Amino acid sequence: MPPPIRVLIVDDHPMVRDGIAALLDRQPDMEPVGEATDGAEAIEKFRALSPDLTLMDVQMANELGGYADVLSSGHGPVEGPKFC
Repeated sequence: MPPPIRVLIVDDHPMVRDGIAALLDRQPDMEPVGEATDGAEAIEKFRALSPDLTLMDVQMANELGGYADVLSSGHGPVEGPKFC
């Protein structure tokens, strides 16, 4: 069996983060490896944890918003975002 997909969860609402983590814990091929509450923290966690996938709320309520922080950092996705 291949290793599980490592997921970083980024959302400013703790209940949402907890719910997503609980759902991922039930999946044999996925595992939550970290959580962040805003874009700046997401960048730190992404660098530290090297997740395979980042689930991010793109409309967080902080000053710049999560995705804006990531784009302005210069460490955004090479090919652009993939929204599902």
